Amino acid sequence: MKKIRNSLAAAIIFAGAVFLLKSASPAFHEKSGFLFNTYWEIKLSGGVESDTCLNSAIEVLTGTVSHFLMDCATSELFILNSTGRVERPSKDFSECLLLTKELHHRTGGFFDPSVCGLMEAYGFYDGNHRLPDSLEISTLIRQSTGLSLEVTDEFVRIPNTHKLDLGAIVKGFAVDRTADFLSGCGLTGFLINFGGEVRSYGKKGNHDWQIGVRHPSGNGIVSIVSGECAVATSGDYENSFEIKGQLISHILSPFDGSCSSDMESVSVYGTTCAEADALATALMIMGQSRAREFAENNGLNALLINQAGEIQRIGRQEIFSSN
Repeated sequence: MKKIRNSLAAAIIFAGAVFLLKSASPAFHEKSGFLFNTYWEIKLSGGVESDTCLNSAIEVLTGTVSHFLMDCATSELFILNSTGRVERPSKDFSECLLLTKELHHRTGGFFDPSVCGLMEAYGFYDGNHRLPDSLEISTLIRQSTGLSLEVTDEFVRIPNTHKLDLGAIVKGFAVDRTADFLSGCGLTGFLINFGGEVRSYGKKGNHDWQIGVRHPSGNGIVSIVSGECAVATSGDYENSFEIKGQLISHILSPFDGSCSSDMESVSVYGTTCAEADALATALMIMGQSRAREFAENNGLNALLINQAGEIQRIGRQEIFSSN
């Protein structure tokens, strides 16, 4: 028997009294929807043309994501995966791929979007979930993992045996692009949440934004991040299935094809959502001991929750404050 578990967001917006007292903030505008199979919401505070800014921000969010759709024949990622090459790549596409290369190198290969072949083998894309045998996994690792990516102003190229799944960085990248746009709209504050990748600026009325990170078990909020921030969360519960008594997560190791990390959830507070997004995924794959060491050695602010539900805060303790 197979069982699917999905989560719309690994981080949730902590409402509190601020959001309940809407009458106290008449210039508050918000919209939400689904994109990239993920829930998104944008909240604006202040500004004389907030409605116009909000609609334009949604266009920026959707436009950014459109470059990275794996099942749309006109998207650059689809073309790259189909042909191994994209001519005259867009600024969004090339900049995201350059950041991908940098983060792949910085994490020692733990952040590796070329696990796409492994994802296919487990049936994450077509829904026909299965357990590939060890020979199939080792062959896929040898042939298609280990990010090999060439990015220039004129073209982007990958080996014919490779395909990329940029889902572990695209949401954060799209949030950053949207935040860049909103920063020029004369707002007193805004908040963007795209599937748990959250960016906030300024204030909501006279109050700080508050972002709550929930426990993977669903047992309430374990930490609150206040004020301006860029936070991303990765968890093994976001997209997983159960087969033959094993829970298989979409967060797969590029080194052995397994999803046997002892981590259940990782949240990273960074300078950008794209960076935090990718680093959260890499720390998940590393496992608790290596993740802690990497985070400490690289000056990261992170919240680690292991499979036993135990919580570790790394970096500035006040960032991921206790609930």
